[in-house]
Amino acid sequence: MLRRCVELMEPLNSALINLGMETVTSYEWTICKEMCVVLQPCEEVTRELSGQKYMTGSLVIPITIGLIKALENLGHQNIFMPLVERLRQDLIGNIKRRFLNLNQSKTFANCMFLDPRFKFYFDDAHVADETKRRIIGLVAAQHPSSDERVEAFQSMVHTPSQTQSIWQDFEKKMLGIQPEGTPQSRAIVEVQRYYDDKVIPRTDCPMKWWRSHQAAYPTLYKIALKKLNAMSSSVPCERVFSAAGNIMNERRIRLGIRKL
Repeated sequence: MLRRCVELMEPLNSALINLGMETVTSYEWTICKEMCVVLQPCEEVTRELSGQKYMTGSLVIPITIGLIKALENLGHQNIFMPLVERLRQDLIGNIKRRFLNLNQSKTFANCMFLDPRFKFYFDDAHVADETKRRIIGLVAAQHPSSDERVEAFQSMVHTPSQTQSIWQDFEKKMLGIQPEGTPQSRAIVEVQRYYDDKVIPRTDCPMKWWRSHQAAYPTLYKIALKKLNAMSSSVPCERVFSAAGNIMNERRIRLGIRKL
């Protein structure tokens, strides 16, 4: 709204004069223009996190880091009026204070790690390592143990008592030969392979990437399906209720089910 007022500066001043009201001074218009510059990154954050056609949970930590950096860079690149400069500094201080422990959110940290666009964007190495260990634990919990794999193999082996199969000797030898390794070690290998894979562009869809790589990371793919759908805000839900309110209201309460 503030930007729109700046765009309509001359018509607004003319209207105020015609109404016999005090007009906005050039000093105040300058403040409004500079405030639009300072608030523009905040508008971009609001627009990004309010989306409903893409995942927003993995955006929370990266976009907060980017917002702080953008506001700090504005101070380096511009000389604002004292009032606007105070606004910029207050924004940075309040964001840092309010989201001081944002990295400690397991939900958003897991989303960020499982998003192939942002897995390296942690600004705290300790948080990155802790999140990686947590994902390894989730993957290990999905892997069967060695005993379970042996039992599964044995259940598939069927040797008829009176007939001889050409695979009988193979199955007998394979009963005692199983790859060494624990669920934890296999989880470490899978997570590390994912971590060493290349980063995809920010505009790419992470779920399309996971669908094309599910054969390479089968267990991580299952975890990504469960963890990556976290929402950053309630805006999409509120849009659903608003749309329902436009369809079903007090003046249209007799609508049938097919109309909803």
